[in-house]
Amino acid sequence: MTFAPLTAVDRAQLLRVWNEAAEFDRLTPELLAEKLDREPARDESLSFARLEEDAVIGWATCVLRESADGVRGVVKMLAVAPQFQGRGHGSALLAEAERRLAAAGARTVRPGESAPNYLVPGVDVRYTRCLLMLEARGYRRLGETYNLTVPLQAGDFDASDDEQALAANSILVRRAKEGDRPALFAWLDRHWPAWRGEVQEALARPVPAVHLALNAQQQVVAFAAHDGNNHRTGWFGPMGTDPEYEGRGLGRVLLRRCLQDIQRQGLPRAIVPWVGPVRFYAKHAGATIERVFYRYEKTLAD
Repeated sequence: MTFAPLTAVDRAQLLRVWNEAAEFDRLTPELLAEKLDREPARDESLSFARLEEDAVIGWATCVLRESADGVRGVVKMLAVAPQFQGRGHGSALLAEAERRLAAAGARTVRPGESAPNYLVPGVDVRYTRCLLMLEARGYRRLGETYNLTVPLQAGDFDASDDEQALAANSILVRRAKEGDRPALFAWLDRHWPAWRGEVQEALARPVPAVHLALNAQQQVVAFAAHDGNNHRTGWFGPMGTDPEYEGRGLGRVLLRRCLQDIQRQGLPRAIVPWVGPVRFYAKHAGATIERVFYRYEKTLAD
């Protein structure tokens, strides 16, 4: 068995192995290209396939991310073809990923959590073999998170009455424009700098997929975005409200504007990923929990 760079492997083989192995996360060629080619911290040395002769039996792609605790490695995607599972290939891929990440300076490693360009926020609890492999290799469970689904086909997400009420209190809600970029990103950098990448992608869509709330001084006080990750899947988020303006219903209005956008694309549902406050989305959008993910971390040896 040998390892080869992903760039030396036929992309169709990678897609086939992934879609055969990851039954809850099947990808189109376009989405696979987004995960691999549009990765902002792309490092070809951290993406590799395991080969038997010339056939791909499994592969992994990893990235580095800055965190409060130093450089974090992320195993963004890892898959082994079903006919080769249960023979140690997944563990071998993971061990190689850890080795390469440690050599690149990572102090810890997590599976999935590669925002701003990510597919999943952890490990779906239905991937039993993966959970067992991680725990056998010393990964510690940090908790869990959820992906929610909002059905769109019969939904009424009009928020014009709420927008008029906000306007009467000097809060303007509108779609973002290219000219908003400097003020928006300066504000994001103060409050949620980790969201910059996803918002950049959303703002760059032909019709900007970002909605803003502005105060009387035309300052950004809240925002919501969609389609900044996993393009054309109905991916919602991120969203945030300046602490001084919380409790005024801004988040509810901005959420509904984004859901209207997704609905107009003809998609049957919106996905609200990596969620903590389930109640908010259930109350204001009829969201339900669709997927549960365990979050894991391992400290790499010095």
